[in-house]
Amino acid sequence: LLFSVFMLVIFLPLNPWIAKLLVKIIPDRKDAKKGAHFRFIDKSSIKVPAVAITQARSEIHALGERMGDKLIKKIPDIVENRWEDQDKACELEEELNWYYRNISRFLTSVLIQEIPGEQKEDILQMQFILKEFEYLGEAQHELGLRINKLKGDDPKRINEAWRNIEELYKQVQNNYSGMIKALKKWDTELAMEVIREHPEIVRLQRALQFDLLAHTEKTFWDNLDIVKYLYQIDRHVVNIAQVIVNLV
Repeated sequence: LLFSVFMLVIFLPLNPWIAKLLVKIIPDRKDAKKGAHFRFIDKSSIKVPAVAITQARSEIHALGERMGDKLIKKIPDIVENRWEDQDKACELEEELNWYYRNISRFLTSVLIQEIPGEQKEDILQMQFILKEFEYLGEAQHELGLRINKLKGDDPKRINEAWRNIEELYKQVQNNYSGMIKALKKWDTELAMEVIREHPEIVRLQRALQFDLLAHTEKTFWDNLDIVKYLYQIDRHVVNIAQVIVNLV
């Protein structure tokens, strides 16, 4: 007992320095494994909230661009069997999860400081956008699963189904690209264009749903799910645009 008390007295004052040393010498497991890293965020900028907020906004935009290139634009490749192997797809999913988690932690570290209300609002808006990107990624993942299931059940039908759904996909992809441009400059006019395009996408979605309801083949539900998840992707796109124009 005396020895334990002695060790406590000796090492307790040293704990902060020991903790800092461990942080430096022990690598981040996710970074080392997946190569994920911040392009714009410098964690030391937490002490300067205005700079930290600007960096986080750029990081979130870069994340959105990566999701567009690696997920949204790859949907036709899934249909045409040009998609990456499953291991690479899983690595990408883990990498995106790293960004969701660590950008959010960075923003929270800034938020808990004594900062003006306007900066708090900026951070909350970015947290909301980050969550929408996470939901969007989940919808795209489910979409890919439905397409692959349809290919497995009846490979010939996927091309026929995609011809009917492709126009909806193109509209969703265009709206996603518009949202990314609006996010880069925090441009309210570009964001409003994204919002104004949504009713046309809803019209296409409903027309496809009504058309599918007239068919009774076994692939009906998978086709319906593909339409549903494309619509969900655009719904999250519009939610992000609404944050930019301060409607949320």
